Amino acid sequence: MIYRLLFRHVLTRLDPEHAHRLAAVALGALPHLHLRRLLGARDPALRVQALGRVFPSPLGVAAGVDKDATWFEGLGAIGFGFVEVGTVTAQAQPGNPAPRMFRLPDDRALLNRMGFNNHGAGDLAVRLARQSPDVPIGVNIGRLPYTSPAQP
Repeated sequence: MIYRLLFRHVLTRLDPEHAHRLAAVALGALPHLHLRRLLGARDPALRVQALGRVFPSPLGVAAGVDKDATWFEGLGAIGFGFVEVGTVTAQAQPGNPAPRMFRLPDDRALLNRMGFNNHGAGDLAVRLARQSPDVPIGVNIGRLPYTSPAQP
């Protein structure tokens, strides 16, 4: 109910990329609020064993949402069973020029053409090394844009 009200009356009225950044800030703060105690324990019936791992839930988040691994803990806290961070590249890069995120209201969808905007693999590695997530984390790695060598 709260999500529906927040979505309908706040998030849909903001620029899509700005709404994405607000979600990142809010979900990034959740682990510090000890939300897990408020939500209660995960239902053990949702556990999935696959690929030699136990996932707390079959529902996961694909790459492109948490590009710099700043809110994966919050995503785990609200029930996602795994999170793929990135796409990360060796060096930081800005991604595509704005506007690069578009709402498709008739399809109830969001089109992400952000590109590989991220702070770089080194920054992401430091951030992940400081964490001990309670959900499995995957890292999506992308190559820097190819530029052809100068012609002689």
